[in-house]
Amino acid sequence: MDTDYCPWCEERADVYVSTTRRAAKEHTCCECAGTIKKGETHELISMLYDGRWDRYRTCPACLRGPVAFVDRNCPGGRAVEGLYEHLCDVVSEGGLRSVFAEGMVTRWIDEARVRRRSDWGTT
Repeated sequence: MDTDYCPWCEERADVYVSTTRRAAKEHTCCECAGTIKKGETHELISMLYDGRWDRYRTCPACLRGPVAFVDRNCPGGRAVEGLYEHLCDVVSEGGLRSVFAEGMVTRWIDEARVRRRSDWGTT
């Protein structure tokens, strides 16, 4: 495991269904706030939590990088939304055991910032 700091996912959804979909229109990634383009393959999560159904979409870049890292390294599982902020906290708290893991996570954070800025039209 590459993390010493992972206080996530203490509560679980009542129902959690993850599927892979091809986007029929543009969507926003729930993790990096980047655009999921029409025709792009992405993750669609449908879940029932606290009596309410919600749907979330995750872009391919987040699935390949930070989501895959958290799936491998966080024993508590993955919370939906807030992964970007969570990884920023992990890095700032010094919770990564290896320089390699810190470099990977920092690169993903930087890539997410670039996607956010380009989608928001800011520099």
